[in-house]
Amino acid sequence: MTERMQETAEDFTIGDLEEKDLTDLIPIFRKWVRTDGQVNEAEVNQIVEMLRTDLQDKNKKVNLVARNLSGAAIGMMGCGDVNPKMACYQSAPDVRASGLATAFLSPDHRGKGLGKSLLLVLFDRAGQKGWTEMIWSSNPRYRETAWRFYTGIAGEPVGMIEDFFEPGATSPIWRKSL
Repeated sequence: MTERMQETAEDFTIGDLEEKDLTDLIPIFRKWVRTDGQVNEAEVNQIVEMLRTDLQDKNKKVNLVARNLSGAAIGMMGCGDVNPKMACYQSAPDVRASGLATAFLSPDHRGKGLGKSLLLVLFDRAGQKGWTEMIWSSNPRYRETAWRFYTGIAGEPVGMIEDFFEPGATSPIWRKSL
């Protein structure tokens, strides 16, 4: 399933992640996955292996990729069952909650509606799979880039989580009905 979107600077499509997209996405992961300014290769490799595993079992998660008109991947987002550490933030015990697992955009495409488009399509696809809300957090390293974006989409955080990304780190939790 591919959806055609219009971005301010260029056209793009959103569709399911494919193995071939990983080649384009790895440099994007390396841009964002850093510790003290240095690429955290171990974490980048973890993300790639997680996505390869997801590709083998497409029924458990939703992984979407945005591609430019040349077919190059310029961003991706994915979700699956909510992390058990965040289950206490569900709006009700019987809610089937999804968790945002990955969200990366090429720096050249930020601020043009691509992230919002990807996230809205992800919400829609998660709802189609039977999840009724999405719950997520964002690593403190993205405080200046992602936190405002997520608050704009989902409203003020519903709570804070300690030690989720690393010991001593505090991160906001957002929740959105699907």
